[in-house]
Amino acid sequence: MKLKLTDLVNSQGTLEFNFSVGDISLEEINPVTIGIQLKLNIQQSGPNFKITGTANLILTEMCDRCLDNYKLDIKAPFSIFVTTQKSLKPGFSESDVILLETNQRDFNLGPTVHDAILLERSIKNLCKEDCLGLCSNCGVNLNNGYCNCASKKIDEKWASLIEINFSHSE
Repeated sequence: MKLKLTDLVNSQGTLEFNFSVGDISLEEINPVTIGIQLKLNIQQSGPNFKITGTANLILTEMCDRCLDNYKLDIKAPFSIFVTTQKSLKPGFSESDVILLETNQRDFNLGPTVHDAILLERSIKNLCKEDCLGLCSNCGVNLNNGYCNCASKKIDEKWASLIEINFSHSE
């Protein structure tokens, strides 16, 4: 996904556009939408550009507890510095700087957007915060209904503890 320097100069500070998911390699996720909406805020200082932006798309994720698919709205923020100067600017690491050659007229924003989207995904995917998951015995999705496994199955080693009356203990 290439951006031209002339687009940055002529943007009047903001730039919005859509591009195809196929423009960046997102094989490890399942996008619902075929496009990614990109909003950029551009600050120019001489030949340098500070670009802050957000990539928006909708993914299909699988819940880690109940294994149901659900849709997740991703808003992935990122910030980069585009320059022709070899010295890094304060506040930016080397991975956040795109260094252009003197005669270079465009650059690839795809890797930055790709990484921002992957970093915004959760480590633990949950369809809802209070997801009950699956019954460990029969596999019923407890969000859709209950099973009788918990009331039926008691480990024989602990069965005698049910008969103990704790109401008279000191």
